[in-house]
Amino acid sequence: MCSARRPISPSPSPCRNGGPSPSRSTRTRGSAVRPDVELAALRERTEWLEERIAFLERLLVPVLALPLEWGLTVHEARLVSALYARSECTKDQIMAALYRNDGRDEPMEKIVDVFVCKARAKLKRFGAGITTHWGHGYSLDASARAAIDKLNVKVPA
Repeated sequence: MCSARRPISPSPSPCRNGGPSPSRSTRTRGSAVRPDVELAALRERTEWLEERIAFLERLLVPVLALPLEWGLTVHEARLVSALYARSECTKDQIMAALYRNDGRDEPMEKIVDVFVCKARAKLKRFGAGITTHWGHGYSLDASARAAIDKLNVKVPA
């Protein structure tokens, strides 16, 4: 079913909040729903939702080339990528970047401080750093952004 929320996608779609509607075309007044038609509509909706989730996850943590000499672990690299994507990240945003609802229980939020501490120590050796904004979150400093920008040259469209 569709809710009355604003569209989350700039592209128009049959459903107000995006994607194909699973049940509108399968029902007529006074008739029963054909299971095969309903199942096909649900599969189409599921496929659309999975594509949308993958798209949003790519926006949350872009795939970046990070300097290998930094020696970051996978989670530290996700942290740095999330910080690079925004001017400032909250702990909730970092948790979403680190643990993408992969079916396992998420650790406590304090783990963000651990990853920031470890990544900060590795970046410091190269003159880069992570800044704490008390009560708000974290951000990458200009030297870290510059090092990442050197490896991720954007090609003009």
